[in-house]
Amino acid sequence: MDKSLAEKILVPFDKIPEDPQEIATLIRETPLLHKLPLKYVDSFTHDFLYYNEADSQTFIAHTVTTALLATCYPNPSISTLCELLIQNPVAMFDDQVKSYTNTSPRSERPKFDDLCGTVRTRRPSFMYWIGNTLLLKGEEEVDFPKNDRDLTNRYRATSAGAPFMICYIAGRWDIQFFVLDRHNHLYKIYEFYFYDDPCKFLKITINIARVMVSVAKQLRPDSITFPLGQRLQFKETWITFLDDLVIKHVPSFDDIFDFDALKEMYSHASGHRGLVQMEEMPYMTSDGTYVLTMKTRGIEAKPHNEDELRAVMVCILEGLCWLHNGGFVHRNIHWKNIMRVKGDEYVLIDFEHGGYANESLRFSNYRWDRNTLTSNKYTCASDMYELKNLIKGDDAERLGLVECVKSQAGLDFWKNLQNPMHSKRMTAAQALKHPWIKIAALEEPKKKEQKWLESYGEEDSD
Repeated sequence: MDKSLAEKILVPFDKIPEDPQEIATLIRETPLLHKLPLKYVDSFTHDFLYYNEADSQTFIAHTVTTALLATCYPNPSISTLCELLIQNPVAMFDDQVKSYTNTSPRSERPKFDDLCGTVRTRRPSFMYWIGNTLLLKGEEEVDFPKNDRDLTNRYRATSAGAPFMICYIAGRWDIQFFVLDRHNHLYKIYEFYFYDDPCKFLKITINIARVMVSVAKQLRPDSITFPLGQRLQFKETWITFLDDLVIKHVPSFDDIFDFDALKEMYSHASGHRGLVQMEEMPYMTSDGTYVLTMKTRGIEAKPHNEDELRAVMVCILEGLCWLHNGGFVHRNIHWKNIMRVKGDEYVLIDFEHGGYANESLRFSNYRWDRNTLTSNKYTCASDMYELKNLIKGDDAERLGLVECVKSQAGLDFWKNLQNPMHSKRMTAAQALKHPWIKIAALEEPKKKEQKWLESYGEEDSD
């Protein structure tokens, strides 16, 4: 029953206007396509509300009725009002959103805790994503307009990979909705005072859900640079994606890794192509949590052909060459540790297994084989040997790259990397001079730099 109701209520718009003021008008003025069910008979009266016994048992009816009763509760908190009036009504269509976009919606209300520390103050009070695209954010318990800069300074629409973003700010007396465009300008949709009729507010919320699913259907997957605002867990590691930074937390950081060498390695990488860039030097908290703040943001590299694979190799080899010249090795080279940051630029990330070259190790890696180490020591030649798995092997197979390299120069390059004799393998500097790699340098320069968000133009510089 919920599914059939959702199909009638949440229908994507045929076209979303480009003008943000027209988007605001669309949300504010468009009538609902279907009436909303109520849980109780005669609980509210409005043209777009109805009651029947069958529909009253649905989750949608429960959510609608609870939202309409939100302002009737004695002394509700602002966060409770926002949850009942905005977040729950949007979330009641999650299954329908997934059916339209083939990706799961997700929402989060960040809370301050020991792991995030000051990160909490840099994230909005509420965020809603479809896939990795942040489409709705809210700031709660703030004074407007004094703090409207929170809406424009935290998480720009273009950073989220969308042409615009819906946002709200909730104060002591009211909630205001805005469209935030790609130039970081706000356009008011609607202002709701807590003594107003909540029926119109609920209509606005549902139209916002329709707009968001319409935008999500149109976005290209590769237009999303990173999951802005999300805090994701990868095994024991937590990654928080801010507007301009990425913060990495590793609780109970293992003492088998050399923390001092790691700091030197990140410092050595500063300013060099092909390597992740830090914003602040890594540090350890009093409870043993490792924290790294990075400037570098992007998405996992996924080349589709030999030319794109070669472009990745050029960047990574330049990064490895610089690391090796400084006496450092990475020790964990695979596709999930290579990030595409802009156009044809790629960087090697995740130095946490890295350290000084030619050291005896107290740990191993399941990706290594008998030819990786020399007398239990990981050398610069070991990094080059592991590089082969980006071209052929299980890691390459995951991305469908096993048959990607067809040229003789490319096959010769790969064969050299997998040579079991360390002394016969190319160094990173020698690899940059290999005929297969030099092809990239001989190609005609592009007349125009490839834009990461080419569908929506350049981000405004103000």
